[in-house]
Amino acid sequence: MSDDVRIRLTWDEILEAALVGCVTNIDSLKRKYVPGNNAPEEENWTFNIEGRCGEKAVAKHFGVYWAAMTNMGNPKADDVGPYQTKTNTSRKWDDLILRDSDNIDRNYISVLSFLPDFVITGWMEGTEVKQEKWRREGSPGRAPAFFFPRKLLHPLRTLPGLVVARRRPLV
Repeated sequence: MSDDVRIRLTWDEILEAALVGCVTNIDSLKRKYVPGNNAPEEENWTFNIEGRCGEKAVAKHFGVYWAAMTNMGNPKADDVGPYQTKTNTSRKWDDLILRDSDNIDRNYISVLSFLPDFVITGWMEGTEVKQEKWRREGSPGRAPAFFFPRKLLHPLRTLPGLVVARRRPLV
């Protein structure tokens, strides 16, 4: 799609995001957190690491600070600025996927992971995504979710409310 934004993370950026993803996963294990998507436990490492990389890619695109460590331990905290990101690691689906536990009052940015490359495909309001017409089964054994079609996402350039940091040249 022509409105997609492609971002490549450096290996140092991936390392930073992966470390945050590992800490997130260890914290979840310690708290005996059970994800609402019924994902096999061994997949949670992938979801946490690539999910944090997706957040890092969005922050890099907008030139904003990624406050991942500040938000550690608060699964309801915003991911990048005032937004939530959803990073899809599937090669079968390219939809924006929300779970029952996701807040309808947030704007969600959809990211596809092809580590080290990421494609930001657009955004949508939670109220638009979490409609029964978008609910379906995903992978076998997983809880149903809302799969909002990529082709219906709003272009990233129309995302409301983000004040992009101005980058200054290094002296």
